[in-house]
Amino acid sequence: MNTPEDSAPAKDSPANHDDLAGTFAVLMMKNRDALSRYLFSLHPITDEVDDLLQNTALTLWKKIDDYDQTRDFLPWALRFAYFEVLRWRKHMRKRRFVLSDELVSQLSDSASTAEDLETARFQALHDCLAKLPSTQRQVVDQRYTSQGTLKALAEKLGVSIHKVYHTLDDARDALATCVERKLIREGYEINQASK
Repeated sequence: MNTPEDSAPAKDSPANHDDLAGTFAVLMMKNRDALSRYLFSLHPITDEVDDLLQNTALTLWKKIDDYDQTRDFLPWALRFAYFEVLRWRKHMRKRRFVLSDELVSQLSDSASTAEDLETARFQALHDCLAKLPSTQRQVVDQRYTSQGTLKALAEKLGVSIHKVYHTLDDARDALATCVERKLIREGYEINQASK
């Protein structure tokens, strides 16, 4: 009699390897930009960030068996990226411009917080868009996601183009206020520089 363990592919079986490779590829593609921004915040030499990203991806691939798929991939990957920067810095110590380990640690904390804030801001914007009155939502969609013009929308709605622009301004103000309030309720500090 076969048990579930008997029918599950072995850890090193080709089927399991293909699933793992596919999952890893999707996670890397989804988080590539965030990893690049994080690496750049710790090591602001543009030419070397791609190398750091490749090295980080290679390390992540080697450690993928340790990844707990019930948890977010990005925080796990950022930890490896942090250590990759430290390894890179140790290797590149001969260069003049090297940040102290303490500063790199502070930048890491700051970059992680900034990435969390951007993710929260995006989610808040999504939630706030859903709360807009239908006319404002329609104008925002037309302006930012659709191929049509605001003039065409004004004609469709039977209002002046000035009314459409006024509605768009009202929608932007409502979204900015809604996003800010939502982030403050979630415990984020909002200052003028982050708006």
